[in-house]
Amino acid sequence: MQPIETELKNFRQQFDQRAEKYFAELAQSNGSNSLLHESKIYSFFSGGKRFRPFLSYITAQALQLKLDDIFPIALATELIHTYSLIHDDLPCMDNDDFRRGQPTNHKKFGEDIALLAGDALLTDAFAVLTDLATSQRVKPETVLRIIKEFSIATGSVGMVSGQTWDMKADKDITYDQLKQIHQLKTGRLIENAVTAVAVLAQISKDQIAHFKTYGLNLGLAFQIKDDLLDTKENSQDAKSFPFLIGVEKTQAELSRVTTSAEMALAYLSEYRCESLKFLLDYNLQRNS
Repeated sequence: MQPIETELKNFRQQFDQRAEKYFAELAQSNGSNSLLHESKIYSFFSGGKRFRPFLSYITAQALQLKLDDIFPIALATELIHTYSLIHDDLPCMDNDDFRRGQPTNHKKFGEDIALLAGDALLTDAFAVLTDLATSQRVKPETVLRIIKEFSIATGSVGMVSGQTWDMKADKDITYDQLKQIHQLKTGRLIENAVTAVAVLAQISKDQIAHFKTYGLNLGLAFQIKDDLLDTKENSQDAKSFPFLIGVEKTQAELSRVTTSAEMALAYLSEYRCESLKFLLDYNLQRNS
């Protein structure tokens, strides 16, 4: 097992323990619905890798912040990610019956409860972010900016926009259009997992911009790598980089965006970015 995989495994255990406590406390709140709660935790604890929260965690390490400091960001990110998967699987979107080897949420609980579970997870995420205000170190204006960053990354000019473009894209999609879809649908939430922590650390605007650039390129690099891995399984999608530009040019594009992410980190040499750099190398080498 590679060092980054070991670190991720250890983090996932800590994260899930804290998340279980959060859901247990939420279930005891007045007005909580047991069926809705069951639907939410069914998808949230369905075996996700916790990549986005982990990314927030290693960004925090670089900035000498602790998990306690950034847990609301990490949890909110995974709540939003889970909501997006539940809605993606619905019959009106991708119409998938299985995810991670088990029935999708709407197959187990029905379309109505699945839709509402996604709605609840998204809404709950923003309540979680307000917990940042309980720290004496965090200024109210910083919390507001983080909430706004989340809204932008996930809403009408972010993830939801990317999902819309993806659903309505035709077979004549161009490379630039495909790149935009992935940057919005997948990349923005990944980028925000980095940027929100940088904002919390209250570093300079230029430094935050470099962390943002790293996150954007990392998100695209992971999508490109996924597309390349899919070609080995003979499951190539018409809306994939290898299908549009070929495997060789896709590999060159992966190298280019990885280099762009590395260059962003080069501007952040005063911070402990070793794990962020290693994550780029891991992506290049991974086989799944």
